[in-house]
Amino acid sequence: MADAIAGGWTGWNFNIDPEAKKVFDEALEHFVGVHYTPIAVATQVVAGLNYSFLSKGKVVHPNSAEDLAVKIHIFKPLPSDTSTKPYITEIVRVVPQN
Repeated sequence: MADAIAGGWTGWNFNIDPEAKKVFDEALEHFVGVHYTPIAVATQVVAGLNYSFLSKGKVVHPNSAEDLAVKIHIFKPLPSDTSTKPYITEIVRVVPQN
């Protein structure tokens, strides 16, 4: 994430590093009903760090269909804010255009 610019998003990275994966796992730790698998990540430096994960999502139900893609936006507070863990700010289903 050394190439991150304050206020700007990085490009999509399909090699999700362990720190980003940890943020993803912490934010979705108690999330139920859908299982998400991240496939790419972009970040934005703000007063903390915004993550946007391009992910596959599957409803946890027998024979359920898999969503092609969703974007999960997660905010990770500054390290000085030890009271708040990373949390989901938005989940958006990505619909392909014809």
